[in-house]
Amino acid sequence: MGRWRFTCVFLLILSGLDAAAAMPTPSVCQVCAPCASTTSVPVKPSLLPAESRKLLQEFVKAQRLEMKALEHRQKIELRELNASQKARLREWEAGEKTAIQTYLKAKHSGKEIRSYTQDRATRHGVLLSMQAEERKQRANEQDVRRRALFDEQSLNLKESKQFLSKGERPPDKLWPQPGH
Repeated sequence: MGRWRFTCVFLLILSGLDAAAAMPTPSVCQVCAPCASTTSVPVKPSLLPAESRKLLQEFVKAQRLEMKALEHRQKIELRELNASQKARLREWEAGEKTAIQTYLKAKHSGKEIRSYTQDRATRHGVLLSMQAEERKQRANEQDVRRRALFDEQSLNLKESKQFLSKGERPPDKLWPQPGH
């Protein structure tokens, strides 16, 4: 028997009451509060309002940091994309420079040189438009990821507020994940 239950039985015997009649269930005691050892269901400690506010602040801060980390990664992705596109453009221009020099050394007529130059300008325009399209596509993908994270964070914040309003700690699956 637990100490508290022994004390309850002892007090009941001293008061002249029958202990078995006075305690219809093992978890209910008429003289003292039920002890933790007699309850069969573990009770979750509820959060105080100040603890709930603190947890909510930490949660919002963690979400803000998660969004900043995503934006930082996306900014680095765009920098790398721009650097690779510039390198490809420089490489293309160097190849075109050698190609036009060899073409001009072949002593072509003015009409042929003009058509070659126009074709080169068209190829250059196509390359630039492909690069612009690639940048636009990457920006759209990043925007979709950013919106998806924002929506996910909104739902998680709403669920976390529900848990906190009940005085419970939100589950770990709702908290922002590092490296998301």
